[in-house]
Amino acid sequence: MGSRICACVCVCARVRE
Repeated sequence: MGSRICACVCVCARVRE
């Protein structure tokens, strides 16, 4: 599950920029 959250955060951070 931790890996899934990390991927979501990575995408969220990339989209935010």
